[in-house]
Amino acid sequence: MPRVALFVPCYVDYLAPQVGLATGELLEAYGCEVDFPEAQACCGQPMANLGCHADARPLALRFAKVFDAARYDHVVAPSGSCVAMVRHHYRELARGPREREALGEIGCRTSELCEFLVDVLGVETIEGRYPHRVGLHHGCHGLRSLAATYNDWGRREAHVAHAQAAEAGKARLRRRRGTMVLEEDAT
Repeated sequence: MPRVALFVPCYVDYLAPQVGLATGELLEAYGCEVDFPEAQACCGQPMANLGCHADARPLALRFAKVFDAARYDHVVAPSGSCVAMVRHHYRELARGPREREALGEIGCRTSELCEFLVDVLGVETIEGRYPHRVGLHHGCHGLRSLAATYNDWGRREAHVAHAQAAEAGKARLRRRRGTMVLEEDAT
């Protein structure tokens, strides 16, 4: 059973805390031992995006300490942009080889929710229903930083799509030709 630390991004915590709760429940339903480290804070992306690297650095170091490898096998977040920050930009904030190593290591263990479900747990199908029409935003960080792709029909491959979309939209997550796609539910 993987030991998973649930990272709930600050904007999710403030605007839609139910997403964090649903993420934890989903991971537990797939057999993960989930912990929510209460000492977690913002990943530092807002400051880094503004060029305030000195302000983002302490948050990156805190993140690496809170989500320590000795305690957790994986860190999972319902946010492609925060995962992209941890994976691709934390090392830029490091001062010296020790910090660079620590911040690089945490990036290797941090995954976006659907990426973790598909690539680590091997989930092939998540079915759900929601009686309303919904939209799916194809986020820039997922497209550029996490290598999300589209299939021939323009539907989002679930490499970085949130699994909740399967529950929130009359859709299901299916494996097709080795990739995960969101399909409209015909019923």
